[in-house]
Amino acid sequence: MCGPEVVPRALAGTIAAPLVEQDRQGLERLPFSGEGPLGTFWDWNCGLSCRTEALPPPSWVPAHLRTHSRTVRVHYVAHGPVDAPPLVLVHGFGSSAYHWRYNIPELAREYRVYALDLVGFGWSDKPLGDFRYGAETWAEQLRAFISDVVDPTGARPPVLVGNSLGGFACLHLARTVPAAVRGLVLINSVGHYSTREEDLAKARTARGRLRNAVGPVLGAFRGVALALAFMRTKRPETIKRVLQAVYTNPRNVDDELVASIVQPAEHPHAEQVFQRIINAAAEDARSGTMEEALASVTCPMLLLWGLNDPWISRDKLAYIQQRVPDCAVAGIDAGHCVHDEAPREANASMLTWLAALDGASR
Repeated sequence: MCGPEVVPRALAGTIAAPLVEQDRQGLERLPFSGEGPLGTFWDWNCGLSCRTEALPPPSWVPAHLRTHSRTVRVHYVAHGPVDAPPLVLVHGFGSSAYHWRYNIPELAREYRVYALDLVGFGWSDKPLGDFRYGAETWAEQLRAFISDVVDPTGARPPVLVGNSLGGFACLHLARTVPAAVRGLVLINSVGHYSTREEDLAKARTARGRLRNAVGPVLGAFRGVALALAFMRTKRPETIKRVLQAVYTNPRNVDDELVASIVQPAEHPHAEQVFQRIINAAAEDARSGTMEEALASVTCPMLLLWGLNDPWISRDKLAYIQQRVPDCAVAGIDAGHCVHDEAPREANASMLTWLAALDGASR
């Protein structure tokens, strides 16, 4: 594959800012050098970041993090004017901050944009031992990141933008710590798209109990299970085929995107971590429905949805709309990763919604 035509340009107010390149479609994006992380690192003192000498850890913090004393390195990229309203972008399963390559340059013209690697993914640490992965842990990672890096004064909470598994983590934070989130953009978010009544009805039969046990993985999280299979292979051609299956237009499934997934997967802990994440996904799904999660969210919400997603189908969009009727919706002719497949449309939709949100808050 021919490489992109590189037009170096720095963005104002960046931290360890990479240059921006222009691809053959004329779109600006972050480069992928193949030489390691794009940005810088934040040391997350798990357990310590959620408490003070005078106060115990808040009730929303997972129990294992309340006593965990290990420092975990978290990789993140920051772009845009430091005094602009903040956005935090959260990637999906197997991905990293680089998956926002086409969004960061455009959004950073008007906003302070942060994109971090969730623990276990990308260039962030992949701890083993007693460290437990899942929505609660990632939500606490986001809360601590916001508190330490994005909004230390608590005066300017960010808008969270999450794709797939990242959307699920963002939703969990928005429901448990609403003061930390000004707005929420869900991009084809995974979750347990059921109702408690449906689960109880299924549980009345042996077959139903089995479905309740494995359904969240084989249903809403089947994409994660597939992702594990191709991550284990670590073969670029296999990863490319799976990505092409969830992109309606596979044009942006290029060598750089594939390499950004392959390289972190070479970490010696990667396979064990991915298996733990699969198990955590099943537990997260069984612990509650999307209906229950959405009922607790009070901030404004945009559903930015790829309508041709084979993993999180468009009926999931209708599911959320029925439960959050005042949310904004932008449906785009794309697949699971609409922000990377159709960045022009995705960026325009986000900026339009953000402008309305900014206007309403003045």
